[in-house]
Amino acid sequence: MLKRLIILFTILLLAIPASASNYTTRDEFIQRITKPGTHYILFSGDWCPSCKILQYRLKNAGILDKVIILDVSKKLGFGLISNLKIPGIPSVAIAYTTIDAAGEPTVKFANDWHFGGDHCLFFLMANLNQRKSRSKTKSLRVLLQ
Repeated sequence: MLKRLIILFTILLLAIPASASNYTTRDEFIQRITKPGTHYILFSGDWCPSCKILQYRLKNAGILDKVIILDVSKKLGFGLISNLKIPGIPSVAIAYTTIDAAGEPTVKFANDWHFGGDHCLFFLMANLNQRKSRSKTKSLRVLLQ
């Protein structure tokens, strides 16, 4: 039974599409992080099953494009996660960018970060999945159909 579960789990992980195309390049990172506002940075790696699942779930939730995704196997991602002293992946850091009087961006990172697939998912959904208008109340029966 355990052997079958391991095989099934392996097949499920392999069935999740590779996320290499989701990673933000250095130029894209600089372009996005220098815009004023709050930025959510997901540290991830293709070799990390939890990261692949998290990216898949963020895509299904419709918020993957709102997150800056850095590959910790690359210099930029590894350098930033090391400087922020984040112990592992998947993890999310928050950056706040403001523009000063001279028009120069200032980026400050929050002192807290979020670690673990489910924790990152719920945090990002709570902060990025804000509806513009409230839907009508629905019964539990309708929601579960």
